[in-house]
Amino acid sequence: MDLEAMKEATRVEWCKTYSCMNRWKEEVALLDEEMRRTLVSIEYDAVVWEKAAKTSDRGTAEGEGRIAYAQGKAFVLWEVSKKFMRKWKEVRRTEETMYSAGDDAQDNDNNMDNNGSEHGKDHRDIDGVD
Repeated sequence: MDLEAMKEATRVEWCKTYSCMNRWKEEVALLDEEMRRTLVSIEYDAVVWEKAAKTSDRGTAEGEGRIAYAQGKAFVLWEVSKKFMRKWKEVRRTEETMYSAGDDAQDNDNNMDNNGSEHGKDHRDIDGVD
């Protein structure tokens, strides 16, 4: 394979990889939003059950049963919310690590002009030979 063909193949692979990275970042952003919405939904349901417990009739055995049931549901939902938050903190830490490693590559990419040169050096040359 001659040098020009190798350069072109490397450029093509770089473009594919760059595109894949951008799709991955978009997917991570979507998952982050899904996690946020899931927590909002669970916490909303917990509040609804807490309100149901407060508005139930305390004077009867049936009312006391409803209160206990609603309080139990609210407790379980709050616990699920806490568990998700703990687990997702780990995911976010991993995400931040990924992004900080990717930022170096992004910074290098942003420093390059349209000709692929940075600070006067031509990066189109893979091995330094034209």
